[in-house]
Amino acid sequence: INNGNKHFAENLSENNSYTLYEIYAPDGYVLAKPIEFEVTTEKENQTIEMIDTIAEVSKVNENDNLLKGAELEIVSTKTKNVIDRWTTGQHIFDITDNIKNELEAGNTVSDMMISEGDSSTLYKITANAESGDYTLMLQANGETSYYNVDIEGNETTHLVHGLVSGQEYILREVEAPSGYATAKEQIFKVCEDDDITLTMVDQITKVEVSKQDITTQRELEGAELEVRDEKGNVVDSWTSEKEVHMIQGLEVGKTYTLVEIIAPKNYKVAQSINFTIQDTGDIQQIIMYDELMPIAKVKTGDGISINNYLCLGYVALLGIVITLFVRKKEVSQ
Repeated sequence: INNGNKHFAENLSENNSYTLYEIYAPDGYVLAKPIEFEVTTEKENQTIEMIDTIAEVSKVNENDNLLKGAELEIVSTKTKNVIDRWTTGQHIFDITDNIKNELEAGNTVSDMMISEGDSSTLYKITANAESGDYTLMLQANGETSYYNVDIEGNETTHLVHGLVSGQEYILREVEAPSGYATAKEQIFKVCEDDDITLTMVDQITKVEVSKQDITTQRELEGAELEVRDEKGNVVDSWTSEKEVHMIQGLEVGKTYTLVEIIAPKNYKVAQSINFTIQDTGDIQQIIMYDELMPIAKVKTGDGISINNYLCLGYVALLGIVITLFVRKKEVSQ
């Protein structure tokens, strides 16, 4: 078991070939390939160098900020076995205020801590100048593990455990954080001499809500709208404008309802629309149409046609003629 110093092998014979195996690599490092070598007769010391590389995974959002709460796994393409599985941003180590002060002063912190079961753990925390986080080493019960953590002890990038040099693996997102779409799988092969850095980007869900006139299909201003979740809670509300309204971070697989509370002047209130968030970072579009109310016709006359007036005139004239005829007849008698 290496202790950070060179190891001098014993009981080797000249002119014989040997193989150096790494039986167990520290957690966070790749298991190196075996190295074959031959002991020469030159009577000089020989140096065999075995390199342990790392494979680290960053889970970020579209703005390249580290993203917590994603469940990831590494699967062997050969055996189909899950090699490593973790949740991003999980808390690894309790960093006290005293340790923080030492780290912020640029010092390396190393000490022994005793757990409740009287088991001892050696820890060592060193700053990573390029990335701005820290490497945490934990050593207990003969096993050593390495992590990258922030000043609060939360994991930043994940150092993958259990990889073997030269093998091929799949990086897979089992579950995305709430409000994000699942990222595509990545296939990678572990190199013998170079570290591997994998970055998996999660895109936030995006829903574009458009409020349009059903006839012109132009954006309508002045409609008061709400989006409600399955329990009826309002997750967003706004008044429509000339531009479409964007909602981000709705949960994949959940069904929401778009409700019009008040329609623009002279428009009917539209029926509510149910929609389900798809597992994609592409923009999902929802269109709600409003229909104009019917315009009431104002009567400007009594509604009687000219023919009716003519008939009434004829009747009146006939009445006058009859009356005059009767009076004349009476006078002549």
